[in-house]
Amino acid sequence: MALAQQLRSESDFEQLPDDVAISANIADIEEKRGFTSHFVFVIEVKTKGGSKYLIYRRYRQFYALQSKLEERFGPESKSSPFTCSLPTLPAKVYVGVKQEIAETRIPALNAYMKNLLSLPVCVLMDPDLRIFFYQSAYDAEQVPQALRRLRPRTRKMREFQREDITLNYQDAEGDLVRLLSDEDVGLMVRQAQGLPSQKRLFTWKLHVTQKDNYSVYNTVP
Repeated sequence: MALAQQLRSESDFEQLPDDVAISANIADIEEKRGFTSHFVFVIEVKTKGGSKYLIYRRYRQFYALQSKLEERFGPESKSSPFTCSLPTLPAKVYVGVKQEIAETRIPALNAYMKNLLSLPVCVLMDPDLRIFFYQSAYDAEQVPQALRRLRPRTRKMREFQREDITLNYQDAEGDLVRLLSDEDVGLMVRQAQGLPSQKRLFTWKLHVTQKDNYSVYNTVP
């Protein structure tokens, strides 16, 4: 029994080879220049074995893959005993700015790849689908430009007004001392001058705390 047929009958995900793609997301688009300019989708692929890599695909390659899969697995297929409902590929666009067209296609293509890689394992073992998600030598040689969509979200920091915070320094005992005036700064400097020379590389550490937070101070005599 052929491997693809065995996988189809047993529906056993664990039997898939480790190099089979199980998820894919578009990380960015990049313009490629030649006789004519065109945009490619930079796609991060994850395999069953845990590998991650980038591939570069044009829309026409998505379209060619979809045509082959419809011929092989679509409802009207006569070449395969197994058929299934294939995801819908975004339609061709003939008029418009190339970059804008590529950008607007990203959500739909991500959904397309997610649904495609959720199909039965016999489809995942299809040679054309595997080649599409395989990292070729050309893919491996490319240097990505930005990968905007792979950047982690910036953590939103709490904002404080200037009057809500205060500056402190850490004394020789490790306690925080609030700086309220120039006299406190002078005291900080004099204390640092009294330290042994080998400890004066970093004579003090400044700490910013909330003005109404007194729990950071040592109140034990």
